[in-house]
Amino acid sequence: MKIEHKIIALALGWGLVVWGLDIGLLAAGAAYHSIYTGLLAAAGVTLMGGLTWRTQAKQRREYRRVEEILRRVEAKKAAILNAIPDMIVQVNKDGLYRTFKSAQAEWMWPEEAVGKNLANVLPPEVAQQFVEQVNRAVKTGVTQVFEYQQPVQRAVRNYEARLVVCSETEVTAIVRDITGRKAREAVIEEERARIARDLHDGLAQNLYFVGLKLDYLYKKNKNACDPADLSSELCALKKTVQANIEDVRRTIFSLRPVELDKLGFGPAIRQYTHDFGEQSRLDVALNIQGDETTLPSTLEPIFFRLMQEGLNNIAKHANANHAWIDLAIAPQQAGQLTIRDDGIGFNPDTLSLHEGMRMGLRQMRERVTMLGGQFKIESTPMQGTTLRAEIPL
Repeated sequence: MKIEHKIIALALGWGLVVWGLDIGLLAAGAAYHSIYTGLLAAAGVTLMGGLTWRTQAKQRREYRRVEEILRRVEAKKAAILNAIPDMIVQVNKDGLYRTFKSAQAEWMWPEEAVGKNLANVLPPEVAQQFVEQVNRAVKTGVTQVFEYQQPVQRAVRNYEARLVVCSETEVTAIVRDITGRKAREAVIEEERARIARDLHDGLAQNLYFVGLKLDYLYKKNKNACDPADLSSELCALKKTVQANIEDVRRTIFSLRPVELDKLGFGPAIRQYTHDFGEQSRLDVALNIQGDETTLPSTLEPIFFRLMQEGLNNIAKHANANHAWIDLAIAPQQAGQLTIRDDGIGFNPDTLSLHEGMRMGLRQMRERVTMLGGQFKIESTPMQGTTLRAEIPL
């Protein structure tokens, strides 16, 4: 039995005893009854005081237990935040710098800048870019991701800012140092440019020369009325060399870096599809539905690579004259990409595809499914092919 229950039982028992005494003392006289009443009051106060003290002691223990749980939760949350190398701040649409968290404050904004405007913390062009992106995020309700550069300790560093809307006037900005990543990307782009240059100056030129020589031999053999089989072999060889030249040119074109950041996603893909059509002698029509600026920047290169791989497959394997690309963007929902051609098509059930085409389609499917999207292939022999990709935003 709990101590509070014991105290209550004792009080009730004591009350019964005193009630019996009360009856006897009433008969003995008023003086004795007054003494008895005082003793009863003192006993009641003592008993109830003991009960109240026990209750308060239990409440204090409960409060201490809850406080300890809250301290552990706060410590765990602080440990998680401190383990994240990113800086986390809150910024309103006017550019006011509200709250701050960073495990590496030395490479970003100082903590004492809280409460100031971004224009007083960052370089003017960076502050202006930040405010524009904050207002876009608040207006559209879509998470904005962008990159910028900032001088830090006599060096220019690269950062990626992810702005997540947290109210009608504020966003939470998660800022990450991506200087190392940008350096690696620059090395890769430089190597891609070198490979493209080497292919153009070496293999492409040589194959072109071989094609010219074969064309000369073919004409000479035809005029000399040499055997027909020799002419046939030379003609086939010429076609092979010409096909190789086209492949090399397509490879060079695909290796050229596309400046998505500099041009913007919409202008970049419009330029690419136009240039690809001219280079491949393919009529390419591009149609964009929705606001392309609402597409998260992290998905821009994904959709571009899907377009690039789809067009490469059409140019290499479809024997098509026309290609249609439709991109529908529904903010906060999904991006839908459709690529169609009027080529020879194939039967998807038989999987009788060229090895290169199988590889390209597999890579496209993997890119889409890794992002939780869906990828479909629709094709019929001699009726063209349609590729559909849908990626949640």
